[in-house]
Amino acid sequence: MLRLAARTTRTTATATTPRGGAATGPTQRIAAGPRPRTDARLLGATPPLRRLATATNETGRVVYRGGFETPLKYLKRVSLFSCACTVVGVPLLAYASQNPRMKPWHKFALAFVCVTVGVTTTAALHVVARPYVARLRYDPAARVMVVDHLNVWGGTRTSTVAMRDVRASSRPWATFQVAGDASRSFFVEADAAAYEDQDFREELWAAIGARAGAKG
Repeated sequence: MLRLAARTTRTTATATTPRGGAATGPTQRIAAGPRPRTDARLLGATPPLRRLATATNETGRVVYRGGFETPLKYLKRVSLFSCACTVVGVPLLAYASQNPRMKPWHKFALAFVCVTVGVTTTAALHVVARPYVARLRYDPAARVMVVDHLNVWGGTRTSTVAMRDVRASSRPWATFQVAGDASRSFFVEADAAAYEDQDFREELWAAIGARAGAKG
């Protein structure tokens, strides 16, 4: 009994905080324990939605949307798929043909004609649809346009055009081009319904060199 009481007294004395001093014993160990580490990169990281909003603000707001964006995308993808099937399938079918009346050069000519037609029509569709503008964003302060137009795979790619560089395009299926670079030609509709900012419409068509209502 005396030994048990002595041990209890020593434990109580160790856990007691001295007057005017810092906490000792278990209380001190808990207070001085390792604190959870905070990654400074997480504190300074910008949430994805905020980064997206910042990027949108930097490149301006959407002022134009092409009405045929979705149909053209699907048409280009279907055309690419049919072209791939033609290029791969027709030569195989011609080679595997067991018709005794077909000579090897007959098979070659048939496959060549089919492949040529498939590749030519797909390439022609790309040439016609490439200048089509799907979306257009504009920063009025910098007078810079960010143009989203169709690529060969049916997606979109982005080009930056300054309003001061806009010129009327001499190419078919194109409305305007970058000054000094006819390969960067774009097509936008003149219909007012496609524009979310009519002031921008007036400014763009004035830069092209035509009145906004000439085709509207």
